[in-house]
Amino acid sequence: MRKYTLLILFIFTICVANGQQSISAIKKTVSVLKIDPNLMPHELTALRMIKLWDSLNADEQKNSVYLTLPITTWKELFEKQYKHFETTKNDNLLFKLRYPLALIYFESGNNDKSLELLEYLHKKKQQLEKGKIRNVLLKIEEIYRDRGEMAKAIAIRKERIEYGFKGNYWAIYRDCGLYEAAIEDYKLFETNFVNFNINNIRRQFHLGELYFKNNQADSAYKYYQLGLSITNETILRNNKKYPKELLEFWKGNFIGLIAKCEIKKGNLRKAIPMLKYDISHSELDKPNKLGKMIILSDCYLLLNDIKNAKKYLDTININFESLNFTRNKYKLNLLKLKSDYFSKTKQFDSAYHYLKAYSQLNDLQNANIKKNQAVLLLTQLEMGKRRYELKSKILNLKESEEENKNKSVKITNLMLVLTLSTIIALFLVYVIFLNNKNKKTLTLKNLLLEENIKKNQEHILHNDLLLKELHHRVKNNLQLMYSLLNLQKRRNNNIEIKSNLSTVQNRIQTMALVHEYLYNSENFESVEAFKYIETLANHLKSIYKQENRNIEQIINIDSSIQLPIEQIISLGLIVNEIISNSYKYAFNDNNGSKIEITVAKINNLIILEISDDGPGFSKDQIKEDSLGLKLIEIMCSQIKAKLSTRTNNGVSYHIEFTI
Repeated sequence: MRKYTLLILFIFTICVANGQQSISAIKKTVSVLKIDPNLMPHELTALRMIKLWDSLNADEQKNSVYLTLPITTWKELFEKQYKHFETTKNDNLLFKLRYPLALIYFESGNNDKSLELLEYLHKKKQQLEKGKIRNVLLKIEEIYRDRGEMAKAIAIRKERIEYGFKGNYWAIYRDCGLYEAAIEDYKLFETNFVNFNINNIRRQFHLGELYFKNNQADSAYKYYQLGLSITNETILRNNKKYPKELLEFWKGNFIGLIAKCEIKKGNLRKAIPMLKYDISHSELDKPNKLGKMIILSDCYLLLNDIKNAKKYLDTININFESLNFTRNKYKLNLLKLKSDYFSKTKQFDSAYHYLKAYSQLNDLQNANIKKNQAVLLLTQLEMGKRRYELKSKILNLKESEEENKNKSVKITNLMLVLTLSTIIALFLVYVIFLNNKNKKTLTLKNLLLEENIKKNQEHILHNDLLLKELHHRVKNNLQLMYSLLNLQKRRNNNIEIKSNLSTVQNRIQTMALVHEYLYNSENFESVEAFKYIETLANHLKSIYKQENRNIEQIINIDSSIQLPIEQIISLGLIVNEIISNSYKYAFNDNNGSKIEITVAKINNLIILEISDDGPGFSKDQIKEDSLGLKLIEIMCSQIKAKLSTRTNNGVSYHIEFTI
């Protein structure tokens, strides 16, 4: 009976959408579906569309909505009804239409419209069924995570946990770049399915993805192979439980993911046909299709097959914007691919343009990941605090209830005794009782207040220690990198390579100094410019020290200048490059003997001047691949600084930026 009902619903919806359904046919269909036949045709159409949508999406694992009608058709049908009832101001049907329309916008990539409807439904969630509340919270969280609004995403995740829809934070950890924590959380709390079904397929996919992102390609390969095996067995056993197109998509997806592992091993030619198979079976997931095209084009590029690389790159360019909000996941790889392609084809201006865009986006994404990690850390601390407070409140409530019961018994007995007492005595006892009660309440509140103050102070101290530890670990990691490069220098006799390694070491030391200052400071937001630049300059002087020659360093910096951590790192790298260049080129052959560094502050304007008295240089002497000068320009761009250079009779750099 259910199958025939769904068939009637489906035929009815399509007919009404095309204006081919009569009123009598409507009423006949209504009698089958048990809906009030006295409703107007527009209301009937809307109710049937909603009922059809709900029935097709009752089992989300089947993904049947895509197989019945294209998502664009669903969008047109529901938008038409929604606009009609906006005009007629039928709030009841508008509310019912919001749920399917929100999911349709989400699946078609229109995140802004979807979020607007979802947030409205979230406010009115008490009017929704539990299954719909589950989906509303899930989609809202996914949009927040995609936008990098991790605090909001975590708040929704807590709500999902309170409802019993979710019991862990593995997806939050993943999007914050904490892949080891995500793996641990996923294995501990996600159900370990053993049957041949879509849930088990997704489990292998998620674990493989987490291991791959954590640079454990061998472990990822194991889960992808297992996922492919389960998918193939599910296809054999399916018996129409799942749509064939859905299972074929998963099969192709696992083959493409295995190809990514083969690429990690250097097996490019083996990966190419696997990626093509995945692409040909990805119609259900357009972002996945274009993502695999990016990888395939890169394979051809690495094999110097420029023609095929361009073929797929052109296809990607045509279709990329249609990804809407999901394109951010692939934009970084696409920028890198374009830079490599233009570099291979000797179009160096375009290659540099895309490499610069790649670097900026990569830095932005890394900054967002660090920001999200900090949000997650602070939120977890707050969540633990709230859990403790909730337990304390429940315990206090029970104690209070017990105390009230005891007091009630005492009061009852007292009233029996006081019945024989005079009105004056009763009044005095009552006043005494109230005074005692108020004193106890006041004492209890004072104790609770003192306890809360103590807990807050402990939490603040703990957070400060965590920040100190974070800066300490970053500094140690940078020092480790510095030492590893030092070992490499000792084992290499090539002078040019040793020089390049020293340059890299100086840049690492420049960043490490910032984190060392922050670790030793009570202020985690800014660094004193004078101490930092003086230490950096003396460090460089000791590295480039020449026998029988003393280079004078004159440092004029206002000791009151404090710079934010983002600006001081960029400024440190600029100072490092300029001073290093002076020691390398200005003081050779007994030329020059002085470096002067000046930093001044005028209101919010910072002025940095670095000069030497060497021979200077002409622009013709600059190597085309000079990374140092490009790095100076990039760092100036990051802090939005104006850069001017004088290169005759010594070299002078003048840099201005605001704080």
